[in-house]
Amino acid sequence: MEDWVSSQLKEIILIKRGYAFKSKDYRETGDFILRVTNMENKTISMDNAIFLDISIAYLFDSFRVDEGDILLVMVGASTGKISIVPKVAKNVLLNQNIWNLKPDSSILNKKFFFYNATNIVRNHLSRSQGSARDFLKQKDFEQEICFYPKSLKEQAKIAEILTEIDEAISKTEALIEKYKSIKTGLMQDLLSKGIDADGKIRSFENHPFKDSPIGKIPLEWDCKYIGEIAEHIRSGVTPKGGSKVYQKEGVLLIRSQNVHNSKLLLDDVAYINEKINEQMLGSQLEKYDVLLNITGASIGRSAFVPSNLPKANVNQHVCAIRQNTKSESRALFLSEFLISEKGQNQIKQNNAGGNREGINYSMIKAIRLGYPQENSEFDRIAKCIKTFEKTLILNEIELSKLQTTKTGLMQDLLSGKVRVTNLLNNE
Repeated sequence: MEDWVSSQLKEIILIKRGYAFKSKDYRETGDFILRVTNMENKTISMDNAIFLDISIAYLFDSFRVDEGDILLVMVGASTGKISIVPKVAKNVLLNQNIWNLKPDSSILNKKFFFYNATNIVRNHLSRSQGSARDFLKQKDFEQEICFYPKSLKEQAKIAEILTEIDEAISKTEALIEKYKSIKTGLMQDLLSKGIDADGKIRSFENHPFKDSPIGKIPLEWDCKYIGEIAEHIRSGVTPKGGSKVYQKEGVLLIRSQNVHNSKLLLDDVAYINEKINEQMLGSQLEKYDVLLNITGASIGRSAFVPSNLPKANVNQHVCAIRQNTKSESRALFLSEFLISEKGQNQIKQNNAGGNREGINYSMIKAIRLGYPQENSEFDRIAKCIKTFEKTLILNEIELSKLQTTKTGLMQDLLSGKVRVTNLLNNE
């Protein structure tokens, strides 16, 4: 393509590093000092902001950033993180761990270069090894190649398309966060007040409650220990030989990395053979068992075994809780309680590990919760949770589709494989 060209970065951009401001000049107000912690996905956050004394800020005018500037973390654990300065940013000074990448405006559209730089940085880091991944050397980085159309209009159109999908992604992400926030409040009500026979969440104003060791609960509920509602509480073991005996197929071995809040993730699952499973029959799972991580950094994560899970067992880091009365709605209720604030607080209080995080069976049995008396109420609560979860899942699916679309568009548009010339001709 004769109308697309390649250039080394040193030929088309200027790299300006930020300044090492002195902490003695920090103030609660003044000019905002932008640090790595303030760089978020494609934008800037004012959380944990620090400011420079306004009386000396003018001395550092050359380190100010403008709308549309492309910022790149060049050192530390966040090396390679890239953001673009939003329109609202004013009186912002850059600290020493960040580069400001300024493309030659006669050659490159800023937004186009931002998307191009994302790929360039990723490829640069993928070729780096060891400590080099935590530190960008300007001399090496400037030798990277940027491929771009000569036409600034074509660059602008490509940037416009990618910006539109980025905005759709941001809106969907915000919607998901909103639903997650709403779910937190909803779960608090469902797990402490429940749903009456009319399908309404009870309130203190219109329904009788009673005192219990865990606070007020509906009159129709009991305060129970997990030990009272469970007939089986047991974790498994790591098979002799450890990961050397894992197979590509066989009986699923559920480990702590597979147990996440409200769901099982089986993309990194191990398998054991039937002979090993027979030696571990006491911890073989049944449908609607509630799984709880009991050791390590993921302690307290919980999900239940769905009815369609193939034959499975657990290792020593995961405990299976089997209730006296088995049903999907009761399993959902218990697993959601364990990851709720009241459940997590009890798990933290019972943490028996000292310097090592862990809880034992006795402590699990001693966890208390409000527990409906009627099967029908568990079903009503489960239906409400599932309806809400379905909405959340649909938005997460939409987000995944948008992200996949963006990846494909970046590959096609930034390589020139797909051209936007027809769109330009129609304008």
